[in-house]
Amino acid sequence: PVGLYNSTIISCDFGDNVVIDNVHYLSHYIIGSEAIITNVNELVTTNHAKFGTGIIKKDEKEEVRIWLELCNENTGRRVMPFNGMLPGDAFLWSRFRDDKVLQDKFKEFTEKKCDDKRGYYGKVGD
Repeated sequence: PVGLYNSTIISCDFGDNVVIDNVHYLSHYIIGSEAIITNVNELVTTNHAKFGTGIIKKDEKEEVRIWLELCNENTGRRVMPFNGMLPGDAFLWSRFRDDKVLQDKFKEFTEKKCDDKRGYYGKVGD
């Protein structure tokens, strides 16, 4: 049934007809309508969360940037992930590593696509 059961919830917003059951810790999420989340230990967003993208949030160092290592175990073909990335994007990024101008443009495109501000909530559904 619809409702919140056996869960610890911190600073979350909920849509209509949501079920949250047996979630040990849920923090800083927007849960869309008709969502069901059950038997989860932890679902938490921090002020520096990037949600799988390769951006750097405001005042962060380059060392915390997320990279995906593709096509080569020696880390020579890494790509910066972004929301909406297609296999063709990863192919172009990983295959033309010697073209510094192209690599810089890819990085610039990715950084422009994402916001570097801190403090966004995570989203489930809708």
